[in-house]
Amino acid sequence: MSEPTDELRHHLRHVVEHAGHLLPPQGPITTFIHHNTLHGLQHLPFHEAIAEGSQVLGGRGYLPNEEYRALHAAGRITDEEIDAGLGAREGADVPLACAGERAITRRDVERAHLVHGVEALDPGQLRFELEERDAGRRFRGDVPQAARAAPLERAAAELTQSLERVGRDWTLADWIARHTELDVPARVRTEAQAAAPGADRSAGGRDAGHWLRKLGIPAERHEGYLDAVDRQLVGAEDQMAERDRRRARWLEAEWRLVRVLAPRHLGCRGSFTAIAAHFGAIWGSAQVMLPALDVAPPPWETEPKEIAIDAFHHAVYVVATGLAFAALQTSSS
Repeated sequence: MSEPTDELRHHLRHVVEHAGHLLPPQGPITTFIHHNTLHGLQHLPFHEAIAEGSQVLGGRGYLPNEEYRALHAAGRITDEEIDAGLGAREGADVPLACAGERAITRRDVERAHLVHGVEALDPGQLRFELEERDAGRRFRGDVPQAARAAPLERAAAELTQSLERVGRDWTLADWIARHTELDVPARVRTEAQAAAPGADRSAGGRDAGHWLRKLGIPAERHEGYLDAVDRQLVGAEDQMAERDRRRARWLEAEWRLVRVLAPRHLGCRGSFTAIAAHFGAIWGSAQVMLPALDVAPPPWETEPKEIAIDAFHHAVYVVATGLAFAALQTSSS
């Protein structure tokens, strides 16, 4: 075996010296540590040095989050200390979304993660949790009772208010559209206008009153409901000359669509009375449905498993989100 050349010795000396920059000249001893073991990284900001040291040296600069949560629960870490730490991060108070009148900031989201262990899910896992485990229909087991009560009560009130608008200034098509963010009235309008006067499907004595009864609209709301239908048909006089026939066509088209949508996506028959009774039963069992993702395809072209339709007023989710943050903060303080 040949002797190493001066060039090889120089290269080896350089490699060892370079690696030595990250190693302390004095390693930890059993009773007292007097030396900064990250002295080779002390030119970096603290948290960057910890991250770099963990990657290069394989050490751990922080306790696991579970231990910090246990210390917080025991009072060793205070809410003020958490807020101070999160507030020092860039963009901590920049709004990410709005929940009613409340802005949800990065600080809110990170605090929920730190204190309660709410982890982000990749899109595939999120879809699995929603579709296969019904994650959108129940609270997590560790959500405190106080945190559940506030959004449930507020959402129930919002749902009641939305149902009261049917027959006042909304049709059932408006109500479903508000829940799903799908333009159901436009679909009803298209089908109603497609019925040519010469082939009127509302013939045979089936007037507007007949379809109002089929839709389950209470008698005291009939007049207001017809006014709401008229507002949907503004500008349609040329295609549907007579007001009563226009109304009957709209109501028949609405009934045909609602009786398909309601069983498929809401789990009940397609009438106002059935929908009101159905969601009254859901609230009686203290369940909640949260809106889901990817509902772009029209509901009349999709199967129930393809889209998860939020069964409540869209504002319920917004309000519940803000109240849940507030309740979580209250319960942890």
